[in-house]
Amino acid sequence: MITAGELEEMRADQVALMFDAVVIDRKAGTHWDEEEQATVPTWDPVYSGAARVALPHGTPIVTASGELVVPRTAMVTVPHGTVPDVGDRVKVVGPRPGVPEYVWVQAVEAAAIPTACRMACGAL
Repeated sequence: MITAGELEEMRADQVALMFDAVVIDRKAGTHWDEEEQATVPTWDPVYSGAARVALPHGTPIVTASGELVVPRTAMVTVPHGTVPDVGDRVKVVGPRPGVPEYVWVQAVEAAAIPTACRMACGAL
């Protein structure tokens, strides 16, 4: 069995490996935007800080239109205690080659040992 002290050390080790930064927002509603002349979402911040963003290499696939695309599922890891939901918007702070400006949480991993929170995120 893992002691409370060991678990805290494991969580600190996870954070030490997080060299990226993200901002996670949750849709809070909508509002009218005069400039766009449209109803647009309103976002509330959920988390801002250290993260680890991994963009696994995907096998290119051919779409129905004949376009060759590479699946863009980013695995985003944030410190334990962050509670993202499916549909939350994730912005990777700073340019990362191959990572879109925003990705959306598609699934949150249930970890056996709660040392960090990992999410599968994809572009819309």
